[in-house]
Amino acid sequence: MLAREVALRESLAFVSRWLAPASRVLEVGCGAGDLAAALGAAGHRVVAIDAHPERVAEARARGVDARQAAFPDFSADAFDAVLFTHSLHHVHDLAGAVARARELLRPGGPLVIEDFTWDELDAGSAGWAYAYFAARRDELRAPERMWRHDGDVLATWRKHFIEHELHGASALRAALARHFATESSGAVPYFFRFACFSLGDAENGAELSESVLRDERAAITRGELAPLGWQLVLR
Repeated sequence: MLAREVALRESLAFVSRWLAPASRVLEVGCGAGDLAAALGAAGHRVVAIDAHPERVAEARARGVDARQAAFPDFSADAFDAVLFTHSLHHVHDLAGAVARARELLRPGGPLVIEDFTWDELDAGSAGWAYAYFAARRDELRAPERMWRHDGDVLATWRKHFIEHELHGASALRAALARHFATESSGAVPYFFRFACFSLGDAENGAELSESVLRDERAAITRGELAPLGWQLVLR
């Protein structure tokens, strides 16, 4: 079992709750196609798009109907559900993407989003994360951006995402509210996903990722860490 399968398990459990049987689904930003392939195996008819040709090739190798496209510049027949799995914060034309998602959804269909609230993290939570990844940086293969800071943990944290021009949760909320009503919103662990990504195909990657997820959940329960992940369903 690979590290990324831990992340896949968590995403699949969330997304599956909101899909009717044999749904026609659009996944925007499919990456290597792990989630799309799992949903296809569960009986859903998935069209998966990504802007990067190498990711599309990987998804197709998994049997996914993957297409190279940059959202919102994508045309297709209507879908029963549209998914943005860790991708909406990357879309340059946020307003256009949300509007296009509404156009592609059949009436009443859910817009299902997994993302993270990086712009709303507090200093205490940022401090927990930097200290945690610093203590385990070697075994988790953690890149410097996850454990090195300039003394102001919150400023360092925010600077990284601002430099990469990612939309924050506040911007996502504003764009989504123009076209959708929120049906469900939940805060969940997310830092373990950084470990899943860093560990890649490490032999003990899944075990280590599971340990990060357990530690993260425990820190949230103790009140030491605010959940960074965001699971959102709108109609």
